[in-house]
Amino acid sequence: MFQSLLADRFKLQYHLETPPTQVYALLAAPGGSKVQPGLADSDAENYGPITTTQSGAGETRSASVRVRTQELGIYRLTVANGFSHYEYENVTIEAFANWIRYFLDRPVIDMTELKGSYQVTFDVPAGHCVAAQPTQADDQAVPAATDPCGASVMSSLKKQGLRLEKRRVPYEKLVVDHIEKTPTEN
Repeated sequence: MFQSLLADRFKLQYHLETPPTQVYALLAAPGGSKVQPGLADSDAENYGPITTTQSGAGETRSASVRVRTQELGIYRLTVANGFSHYEYENVTIEAFANWIRYFLDRPVIDMTELKGSYQVTFDVPAGHCVAAQPTQADDQAVPAATDPCGASVMSSLKKQGLRLEKRRVPYEKLVVDHIEKTPTEN
């Protein structure tokens, strides 16, 4: 329905392409993954905040919220001392890979072969992380350890027996061929 509206009112024309694209492959580390099986969710259809807590003052202040989402399952987000700490109770590795791409300079594709849901923790600097930049121009470059966001991503993954590897794979993207700036009248 929304696509029809855009096509009708804005004369949107688009197509899908699958060109070879630089991505990060999320893989199990050589010693194997350390992620634990996910916890059961007895109320999977109840989305939104579950609990919110705050404590401390000044630099040691922290806030925590426990949320249930359709894509990421249940997770607790705690913000303290300049970092956001995520504790996922039952996230699929595919959904997790899709989410961490927002902290990196390219898409992340799950190639771990881990099925089901897992408990995963993740730490990044609080606030907006600028997409991390790779350390080298070659095909094996990964986020720079000197970049706070990239270093946090790499450290969080390493603790769980996961790693990133740059790869070139077919990756579907939407290409807009035409769109009007002003919609047609009703």
